[in-house]
Order: sequence, then C-alpha cells, then structure tokens
Amino acid sequence: MKAINKISVAREQPRVRSDQIDASMRLEQTKRKDEHYATEGFVLGVKQGKVIPYVDPNRPDYLDRLAAVAELDVMDQLEAQASDLPLTFGSRLLKRSDTHVGIISGATIAGLLEGTANFHQVSPWSPDESLSEIDLLLVGMPVVDREEAWSKAELEQIKFKLFPKIRELGLPIVVVTMSDPMRTNATITLAEDADVLLTTNPDGAEMYGQKLAMDVRIEHFQACFNPLYVSPVGRGRHRVQGAMLGGKLPGTGQRQRFQALRGLLTGLRREDEMLVASQGGVVAGLDEKRTGLFPSEFANVLTRDPKPELRSRVLRLMDLHVIAHLHPASSFAHPQETLEVLASGAAAMSTYSVGLNNEYPHVLLPDGPDDTQLQIRLLRSDDDHLRGLQLEGIRRSFNTRTSDRLMRQVLRLVGLEGQESKIHVVWLGHDDDSDLGAWRSQTVPEGVEAQRIKSSESVPEDTEIIIDAPVNMRVRHHLIQDAVNGFRMASVDRVLLTRNAPSSSVFELTETSDADEETVVARWVGGGVAEHDSAFLMDGSALSTIGSGSADLRSSQADLSVIVPVYNNGPYLLRKCLESLRRSSAFECMEIILVDDGSTREETRRIVQETGYLWPNVRTHLFPPGGSGSASRPRNHGLTMVRTPWVTYLDPDNEAVGDGYAELLDLCRKTELDFAIGDMLRYAKTRTLTRNVGILKSVIHTDESGVGEVPEDALKRISFQPMSIQALVAKTEWLKSLNLVQPLGALGQDSLFFQQMLQGAKRIALLDKPIHTYYGEVAGSVVNTVSPIFFQKYLPLEDARSEWLKRDGLFDDYVSRRMQRYVSVWFLPKFNNAVRPEDKDECFRLLNTICEMYQLPLSRSEDGQTAALLEIVNN
Repeated sequence: MKAINKISVAREQPRVRSDQIDASMRLEQTKRKDEHYATEGFVLGVKQGKVIPYVDPNRPDYLDRLAAVAELDVMDQLEAQASDLPLTFGSRLLKRSDTHVGIISGATIAGLLEGTANFHQVSPWSPDESLSEIDLLLVGMPVVDREEAWSKAELEQIKFKLFPKIRELGLPIVVVTMSDPMRTNATITLAEDADVLLTTNPDGAEMYGQKLAMDVRIEHFQACFNPLYVSPVGRGRHRVQGAMLGGKLPGTGQRQRFQALRGLLTGLRREDEMLVASQGGVVAGLDEKRTGLFPSEFANVLTRDPKPELRSRVLRLMDLHVIAHLHPASSFAHPQETLEVLASGAAAMSTYSVGLNNEYPHVLLPDGPDDTQLQIRLLRSDDDHLRGLQLEGIRRSFNTRTSDRLMRQVLRLVGLEGQESKIHVVWLGHDDDSDLGAWRSQTVPEGVEAQRIKSSESVPEDTEIIIDAPVNMRVRHHLIQDAVNGFRMASVDRVLLTRNAPSSSVFELTETSDADEETVVARWVGGGVAEHDSAFLMDGSALSTIGSGSADLRSSQADLSVIVPVYNNGPYLLRKCLESLRRSSAFECMEIILVDDGSTREETRRIVQETGYLWPNVRTHLFPPGGSGSASRPRNHGLTMVRTPWVTYLDPDNEAVGDGYAELLDLCRKTELDFAIGDMLRYAKTRTLTRNVGILKSVIHTDESGVGEVPEDALKRISFQPMSIQALVAKTEWLKSLNLVQPLGALGQDSLFFQQMLQGAKRIALLDKPIHTYYGEVAGSVVNTVSPIFFQKYLPLEDARSEWLKRDGLFDDYVSRRMQRYVSVWFLPKFNNAVRPEDKDECFRLLNTICEMYQLPLSRSEDGQTAALLEIVNN
C-alpha cells in the first residue's frame, strides 16, 4: 500500500484555522462574481500545511496554477494497483446466444453487449458478402459524455448506405440508445427506418411515438452492465479507504445541484476522508460549459480520468464513490457510472435524483456537509455496516442488471428467441427439517426459480444450481441471491459462502475445502465446462448473526421511541429510515418500533424480522398479510408499544437529517414540554424546505432556548397549517392522554394528527433546522397516482376531521381559513388535470362527497372533465 500513502499526505497535515487566512484573500473571495467558488474549502483545503488558493479556470496560466496544487499523479498510482486485479473470472450465468448479430455502435454499447452473442462489426461500407452471415443489425448510439456523437455525414451513410443493404436481405434493424433525453434527433434519424427502438427512457414510447412511424416498435430497457468487465472480483487485494468523485459535473446553470455536490465534498473533507476527483476535462483546462462546474477549493484532489482498459478495475479499489447526478428531476437518467460503481462492490454517495432514490435506496443521499460527516463517521466506525452497504449494491445490480438480459430482450423483440428461461435452483434440505427455518426465510429474485427437496429425493433434471443447506444456522433472506450471483461473477463449478471470511479473501478463486461446518456450498450441475477448476468465494454475510437478538438489551437506556410503519418497502426501511437513524448521536438511546401493516412482499417481512433479531434496540410487530390501506393502523399500534418518555415517527422511505432528533430530545429533556418541533426537507423534482418553525414563531413567543407557551387560538392563527409529525419529538405520557386515533385507511392522516396535537399542547419548543427528509416522488406512492383510490383514501380522513372540528367548535374557521383554499389548490387540480377520462365520474362523486362534509358545493363542466367550487364561480 506504499502508493496510497502518498495519496494520503494531505490527510496527515494540521488543519488551518480561519484566523490564519490572509484578510486580503478573504476580501478577494467575497468580491468574486463567481460566488460558487467562495466556501469554507479555503479554510479546510490543505496540501502540505498550506491553504489551497482559488484557481480561476479563465486565467491563461490556469493549468500551471492547477499543477501547483493538484495531485495529478494520483491516477498513475491507482492504475498501478488496479493492473494487479483480474479483469474477470468469466461467468457461468452470462448467457450467450448463438445468434449472429451485426453491430455498428459506439464503444459503450458495444462493450456492454460483448460476450452475449456472436457479433460481427459492420460499417456503412461493409461488402454485401459480409452481411450474409448475420441475423439482424444492432445500432448502438454513442453515449453522451463517453464518446463523440456521430456526425451528420456518418448518420447519412448508415441510413442511406447500410440500411438499404440490410433491408434487401430481409433482416431486422434494432436501434439502442442510452442517452435520452439528449441526442434525440440523431436517434430519430436512424430509428425511423428501424424495426425496434430500445431506450432507457420509460417514457420513450410517448416521446418518440409522434415522430416515428407506427410500425416502429418502441420499448424500454433498464440500464445494465457487462459482468465480464464490471464486477467486484479481486477487490479485496488493494482496498483504498477513501472516496472517488466521478460522473458529470453540474452545468453552469445548475446552482442547486452544484451546491449539493459541494456539500458532499465539504463533509468528506471535514472528516479527513481521502478524496480523489477523477475529472479529466477539468484537469485539461476545458471550458466550464463543456466540463461543468468544479468547486475550485478542491483543486488539490483533482486527477485525470483512468485509462479505458483499467477503468473498471480502478472502480474496485475505492470504498466509496461520489457521483454528481446529472438530472435531479428525472425518474431514470441517472449516470451509468452509478450502476457500474455498485456492481464493482463500492458504496455510493450521490446528489439527489428521483430515479436514483427510487431504484437504489441504498445509495447515500446526505443533505449537505453535516449529514455527510455523520454518514462518513458511521461507515468508518463500523466496517460491517460499510460492507453490508456495498453488498446491497452488488446484490441489486447483479440480480437484475447484467447485459445478457438486454441481448435476450433484443432477440425476443425481433422474433429470434422465445421467452426468457429461469435459473433453476434446488435447496438440498435435511431429512430432519433442521434447515426449514433458513429455507422459509429466503426471498428469490426475478428470473430465479427455487425449490426445496430433501437429501433422500431425486434432483429435478432441469436443475442448474444445488445449494447444500445449512444445519441449524440462522441465515439472511438473501443467501440464495448471493449464491446465484457468485456464478454470475465467475465461471466455476462451486461457489462458497463462509461465515466471517475476511474481506481480503472474498470475490476470489479459492482452493478452500467445502467440508467446513461454517460454509454453505452452491454447486453447478447445469452442464458445460467451467473456465476455472477452483471454487469462487462469495462474501458470507448472509450467514452472519450480528447482534444479540435481545430486544430488551437497551430498554433501560432508551429515552426516545421511533415508530416506523412498514408496508412492502423493506429496502427503503433498511437503507433510508434505519440508515439515517444509525447516524444519529441519539441512536444508543433509541427504541425503534417497526410495525408491519401486513406486507404482501416477503422480502419486506423478512427484513423486518431480521432487523428485530439483529438489532438489540428494535422491537417488531407484524400484522397478517393484507394491509389496512394506510400508515394509520401501524402508527396507532406503535404508540401502544411505546415505553419510553419521548416518541416520534419516521416513515420507512424517509430519512432523519443530521442530528435533528438528538437536538429535539435534548430540548425535551431540559424543560417540561409537550413536544419539540423542527422543519422538514422535501425532495421531489427539487429540494425545498418546509419552515414549520417560521410559521409557529408567528404566533408563539419563545425564549432564547426556543421554548414558548401555545396560545389557545394558535391553530386558528396559523390557518390550521398541518406539519410533519416526523419533524417532532413528543412527550409520550401527554400524547397518549389525548387519546388520538389516526383514521384507518386514510391518506394524509398525519395532518389531522398534528392539528389535534397542537390544539392540545400547552408548551412546546421550536428548533430552526430540518429534522427529516420527505421524498415526494417515491415510485408507487398513492400520493403520486391520481385514481379513484386517491379520493377514496381522503374520505375517512375528512370524515374524522370534520367531526372533530365540529366537536371543538372549529368547523367554520377551518372551512374559511383552510378547506376552501385546500380544495382549490389540491383536490381540484388533481381532478381537472391528472384523472383519466374513464375515472372522472367516480372521482367526481368521491370529491363531491368530501366537499359536502364541509358544505362546499361543486359544479362540473358540460363535458364532465373539470370541476370548480360554486363559491369561486359565483364571485
């Protein structure tokens, strides 16, 4: 590891205090028009004990000044280590088609598909006889930020020279693009003469449908990677405990995205995390409009991009990769780098995007430097936790994203291959059923079919993998997944999973005996010859038994209960909610209550059960499968389980921000309060801050510690504004005394719950900082799907709310101060703009029922497509 010691020099230097910086330099920073360069990086950016100066990319001597501060030779050192890693151990499960595919493509898509069929490189000038060997033509569009686009002349050669030859032979043409929503004109130019267009854009059919002929089939495919090049094999040989920044930098007009990236880098620097910024365009001095914005105060960590032939192996060296997401509002356009980083076995940290949050909940999305610091401290203090995060990335990528799936999709679409066959796995059980618990705990991914047989039974003929079941061993739900993925990473006849194997020895070929009692053996029986005689050692964390399994271990120390309602979102629970709670300094005094509302996805139920077993401060309750329709039932039940002085709520797909819960708890401990509350972050297409505290301060006079008495008319004076119950910590005894019940099956039930809490509160505290992050664009959320179900779920909420308002004499005030406007800005736009025509009648009936509860009659247009409040029409 001698080379890495040189990289780490900057970490070993003393920090430079702000009062040591020359005043003139400070003045110069504050005067700069390019305000995106002036941050604390000038205080903490250290190289050999010196402050990193501002490096202006517009100066003629930029490259010379950059060379004076940057570690430009770092990539040389990393490449020297990467060259020692194996490129691949082959793959038993990368299915190669016998089809002969002519391909004209950019390097990215060509490399992605290598090994999945018999490929023949073609060009617009290919002689006719060379085309007679192929069964179809695949056109892979050059990928943005990886290769130059084809010129107009090249496009015309393909379209007018090559395509007619293919048509004369009666062969299908498939166009594949991974660059949407960019370079669409070039894609259309070729796709209009193709049979099939494949795009990573889920809305591709809508985007291209109006511009392409009806007979062009437009299909979506998921981003994928080639396991012959991208995998974790050998990654334990040279482990670099640091982070590498890659991906596309923010554009000159993306200020929020730029500040988000800067926040991540600043948090890493605060924690003395070794950082390498692989940004070849910046190092080369290219214009910012081409490269994007790079925070100049981090110039000392800049280095060039890795050589293409070593790139995938360089990725494996790092513990952590930082990715600047290109399109925060996109549901799909996250960088290909994300998938490749995860498949390489590294943890990933990124700026926010809708698609990234939906597809990869285990990718870390800290909000700013403070949050980043807490995350890095957790990863560095708990190596098992870091390892689990890395393995989750490997699992999620190898389960569904290897590139042979794309090739089989292409062949199915042109009729050259039938339906995809599944991988058949046999779990070889014991006659005494000692493995039954382990078998029942397993969740099997898409594309795998698993069955259990006893050792005395015959193995089915179509079996490809046999797993020798563990004896009386508690295993995790992903044991079968990990065993299968071992054969995706290596062409071997045996995959071994060994308990507590050191990280330096996993993902390697091994001669280790398979007779060890602590080892689970998966054997390949599907025919064919393996490339390697050795076995492949997978990480054995699926056999781990971390924790004592005692839910009462910390009960005497717990001060705060966190109620988490769960339903079919186990991966989010594990990597969003629980991940963020572990970062809190209050984690040791938390009791986490997981209440499963009857999940129908076995994976979620297994995650809840395993967490209850593995985490000593977690208690669980699982309702029978089926679900109640909302978070009300699990929240109500969770409150009955609370036995700590203080309580809060956190949804499984949300995250605690920074150390907010610890600070709220500290306020509660210091004085007699009903609850303490902070603000809420909301991430949807952009980042917004919901300032609960600012609203409450307008009616509550607080002392210097933020504590104040609640006026009797506070709820009226804030116009009944609801606030997140996940942004507060309440006194358990007081909250239970209110006898509040969240309406079953209701949507938005926590809004009523908070209104009732504030109405019943006498003394509260306000903390002017965000406490939790709410993700408003989560896939499958009923809030984002406007159908009759959406309005149905508001019926029990508004029925309960209207009855409460009448009992407490608040009804008229609520209608005039809030409900009339709420119908206008929330319900009516949903009905008018987002309900399908076939659902209009039912949705109007439901919405009208809601409005009648508040004596707000509706009118409906003659065509029935829109509605309005009569009061608004009359005025």
